[in-house]
Amino acid sequence: MDKQLCAFPWKGAIFDLDGTIIDSMGVWQQIDEAFLKRRHIMVDQDYIEAVKTLRYEDAAVYTIERYHLPETVQAVMEEWDEMALDAYQNQIPCKPGAKEYILYLKEKGVKLALATVSHAGLSQAVLKAHGLDMVFDVCTDVSQVSRGKEEPDLYLLAAERMALQPEQCVVFEDILMGIQAAKRAGFVTCGIQDASSAAEKAAIQQTADFYLESFL
Repeated sequence: MDKQLCAFPWKGAIFDLDGTIIDSMGVWQQIDEAFLKRRHIMVDQDYIEAVKTLRYEDAAVYTIERYHLPETVQAVMEEWDEMALDAYQNQIPCKPGAKEYILYLKEKGVKLALATVSHAGLSQAVLKAHGLDMVFDVCTDVSQVSRGKEEPDLYLLAAERMALQPEQCVVFEDILMGIQAAKRAGFVTCGIQDASSAAEKAAIQQTADFYLESFL
């Protein structure tokens, strides 16, 4: 790990959840595929890319409109929740070294925030499963802002709730769009390697201030 990230001279750390702290992006692709398969629809890769940065409700709206589904937005979200909850409670592992690094920052007195696309029910379930549910000073998700991670709103909200300025915080994120948005808002950024964003790896490395293959 980079020496600066070990020493961590900043006051706050803002962590994405899926693909950054936990190895869950494959689970969401399985859920997308199973959800659409029930409706005799084959999932397209561009659909996977389109929904992964959207607010939960916006992803449901997009799915309904794209595939002309008869379900309501609420019904789609509830079905996704049912499919995801068991995995979040019992199956999804932390990224190697992620828990230890988060606890290390906590011990150093760094303020910690979660900034995730996953809603509170799922994020708290997986954090509790890994003993991290009481660690974060602030937990935010995209339901609390009007735009998804293509814009910096969520990261700004997390910083505001920690009473910090963007330049005082590092955003840990595995998705290029999120890193770009955080950079535009003045945050220090650290890209995290994840298989789901392998096609964006070179661009993430060029854009982010730091890049980690793992937290080890």
